Amino acid sequence: MKINDTAFDGSTSYIETVKHLQAVAGKTISWFSEVTPTCFPFRENLYLLKSPFLRGGNCFFLSGTYVSHVAGIFDGFKGACLYITLTDTYLVRIPFQRIESPTFHYVGFLFQLLHSVPEDDLYIYKITKKKFSMEVFVFGIDVYKNCGPLSNVDFIYFVWQNFERISSKQYAITLIPSDINSLSTHPRLLCLKYYRAASDGWKDAANCDICVEQYLACVRTHA
Repeated sequence: MKINDTAFDGSTSYIETVKHLQAVAGKTISWFSEVTPTCFPFRENLYLLKSPFLRGGNCFFLSGTYVSHVAGIFDGFKGACLYITLTDTYLVRIPFQRIESPTFHYVGFLFQLLHSVPEDDLYIYKITKKKFSMEVFVFGIDVYKNCGPLSNVDFIYFVWQNFERISSKQYAITLIPSDINSLSTHPRLLCLKYYRAASDGWKDAANCDICVEQYLACVRTHA
């Protein structure tokens, strides 16, 4: 799926990307900050689920009510959104049903396909492993060139700027290499909060009025 007819173009330097995205100057009214989770159910399961994407050279991150729950915004959660760049790898072909199999096992998890919209590269799965069970919306985003884990933060920024544009505060979880010079080292879970000026977030012309009202109602209910 392209966003606004644009594919993601991954950056090549994690350090330079972070410096750029953390800069607040001129017309820039948004910035990232790292979040300390207030609770983190199924942390190890999610780490195991996402680690192969990092080793496979894919850009990816997790958002949705699960991530808001981890950040302490919601008391509970219904599911998560997993964004993945559509690289031509075996790892990506499986969840996007390039190899048709509505039920499959992957790194110890059982994936059960609940619904799909292939023209939008959207696949909804129920993922289970022992006591862990969660509904996950898997979105595929077109990419100009194969990017890797050094572009994960850049990828989050791209999706939030062009696709997920409802609130003034958004949350995401991804993995980054512990050592930017060696992608084989033990990766680190990174929890990010993204700020936008409130007026820019709620009055964004890309938002529909009912979407904003539903989100506000949800935030008030769990505040």
